[in-house]
Amino acid sequence: MPTLQPVPAEPTERPVLEQTSGGLTVRLFAEEDVLVPTLPYTLEGQAPAGTVVSVNEAILVVGETATFAVEVPLEEGPNLVEVIASSPQGEEVSFLLTVTYEPTPEPV
Repeated sequence: MPTLQPVPAEPTERPVLEQTSGGLTVRLFAEEDVLVPTLPYTLEGQAPAGTVVSVNEAILVVGETATFAVEVPLEEGPNLVEVIASSPQGEEVSFLLTVTYEPTPEPV
């Protein structure tokens, strides 16, 4: 009987949006226009430690890991998500995303 060999899984690549202003580079692991069927929606990204990031009404300061994650409240239908990141040196980048929440219908 033949022996089955494990096959390494293909790495899944997350979409990345990136903006740079001077010495500030911010990456969001998101798409500019995305459809989500379930909640919560969590926006993740990378920015230098000390960067102030606002996501709609939420404001956070990026810690030493240089990563951040924010749970974004969504209403059914299209939602605009504005992300603004500012460095301590005054550099700024911004993103505008459209996240459309269409709940998966429950089986009958």
